[in-house]
Amino acid sequence: MNTNLDKNTKNNDKIELLEKEGLQDYARLNPNILIKSTNLIYALIEFAKERYKTDDLTKIDLKNIFLPNVSLKRLYGTSPNELKERFPYGDLKEVDYNYVISNKNLNSIIDFSIDDTIKMGEILKQILNNEEDIEEKYKNALTETYEILTYLEDDSFFRLPLDIITSIEKSQNKNYNFFIDERLDFSEQKTSKETKAILYNLYRDYMANSKEKQNILNNQLKQMLNLEDIEEAIYNPEEIFKK
Repeated sequence: MNTNLDKNTKNNDKIELLEKEGLQDYARLNPNILIKSTNLIYALIEFAKERYKTDDLTKIDLKNIFLPNVSLKRLYGTSPNELKERFPYGDLKEVDYNYVISNKNLNSIIDFSIDDTIKMGEILKQILNNEEDIEEKYKNALTETYEILTYLEDDSFFRLPLDIITSIEKSQNKNYNFFIDERLDFSEQKTSKETKAILYNLYRDYMANSKEKQNILNNQLKQMLNLEDIEEAIYNPEEIFKK
């Protein structure tokens, strides 16, 4: 059996489906689509046509078509397998991988940086107050954050206040293309330091349990006290030799 040929044939089927709907350019920007099975791509396209009551999907937000599996269940109460049964495509029986981000995954990338954490905490307050004068790099970080939240496990996702989620979605830069590469572990995803700082704020304030939160606050305090010692040494170098 020629495995490479089989893979190419499957991809050709997927590309033909996307080209038929005029979605090939979006697929080039978001290669995660081709990771999905042919069955699922077809089912998601047909499900979107049903939801939006249109055959022209080029005029809607394409991210609302090719949703992560966990968001599909959260928003519409259905799963990839259920959709594939409703909208079958030939006799193909490909398995689709369920990519979900857990609290443990978030912990693997977030890191406490005093300046970034404080700044992005201020940005979160700004968007909650519907302030629109936000720098592009921060809007891009909100885009990355929102994409990550769409993959977040239910237990963590539903700890976030709805106004936080809707404010992030509303304030993100929708012209900035960012996607989670489902072929990679979450710790290997490329995210900005601003995104990590936003996630740090969200994790600390809403998603961490009481023990985790206390550990986070203790580590913050230690780092801040350490920074104060460094600053004191800079401005009072004679203190270094007294210790």
